[in-house]
Amino acid sequence: MKTVIRLTTLACLLAARSTPANASEFSSLQTSGLVQGDTFSLPPVGRVFPKGKPQDAPLPPLQQRAGASFNPDRLDTYDSLKRYELLDVSDDVERAFVIGDVHGAYDPLTRLLNKANYQRGKDLLVFVGDLVIKGSKSIEVLDLAIQEDAKCVRGNYEDLLLSYRAEMDRFEQHGIPISSGYNNGVKDLAAKMTDSHWKYIESCPLVLELPARFGQATMRNPLQRRLLIAHASLDLSKDMEHQDPYATIWEPYFKFVDGQKFDTGREWLANLNRHVFNQVKQDPALPVPLVLYGHDEDWNVNINSFSDGLDTLCYLRGQLTAMTYPDNLLHQESCETEPEYIPEWKLAQMAKEKEGQKAITWPRKVAN
Repeated sequence: MKTVIRLTTLACLLAARSTPANASEFSSLQTSGLVQGDTFSLPPVGRVFPKGKPQDAPLPPLQQRAGASFNPDRLDTYDSLKRYELLDVSDDVERAFVIGDVHGAYDPLTRLLNKANYQRGKDLLVFVGDLVIKGSKSIEVLDLAIQEDAKCVRGNYEDLLLSYRAEMDRFEQHGIPISSGYNNGVKDLAAKMTDSHWKYIESCPLVLELPARFGQATMRNPLQRRLLIAHASLDLSKDMEHQDPYATIWEPYFKFVDGQKFDTGREWLANLNRHVFNQVKQDPALPVPLVLYGHDEDWNVNINSFSDGLDTLCYLRGQLTAMTYPDNLLHQESCETEPEYIPEWKLAQMAKEKEGQKAITWPRKVAN
């Protein structure tokens, strides 16, 4: 458990932004750290894909690029998707416990909860999506989420499951063939899921917002924050009820131009930073947004001024990451799960990425 201390003055907020903290640094620190940045430009996010894209290269429609590595022709279920929910939480709840992509890693999840002294009734459990598939205990993860009355947003794997079920129903009723691209992980899990499992993932909205008291100003976090949760990204120039589900669930990190894959993680984060800086300049009294997200498959946890990225590749024996609010504490647990249904080329690619990734030392002040 580590304490994350964010920038402490409004002047610092306008002059600088936090840079992502390296996961190995967090692990090596016995005390808490202050993550600081010296410029507004975005730092690397640990990807191995080409940076940027040709300025004049036309991009396919969003629906085709979002999830293009899975199944762009699938039947979506967004007509019934709840777009936004402001959570109504009992006054007895003291912490919001927000967990990154679990991907069926039930054992690391239970260890993480135990280590962080999770208590039902005093802690609100929230998942950023992708609870399932890639790990071997997706059913157990869903059972735990239901038992603990955990909240969630829809991730791309919940999205795939619901699309697959919709196509199965359509096939049985009308004989329309199921589109290709659903892997065995989706098919096998769908066959095991009960009505309660389906009801649970259907209940996950596109965007969640935590009550204001979880973003309250503290000594560690001196600005009132508006805590927003989405799986992959948010566009703060739009109302929460009008977010594009393709972008929010799938899009931000991968775009395809002439068959090449480009890292676009910087784009939505840069837009987020610009929006917040403009907001603070126009009305410093407004709560400052903090977006909590997963999806990006990074070996490093990404703690920033205006976003917390919590997907640290548990399914590839990385770590399972959570943040608690309003205490602003980072919690991590090592993962030993064996990945399932992952193509060998991807396992090799990710292993190469992990081997080649060097620890990045960001400017840091240790809090005693």
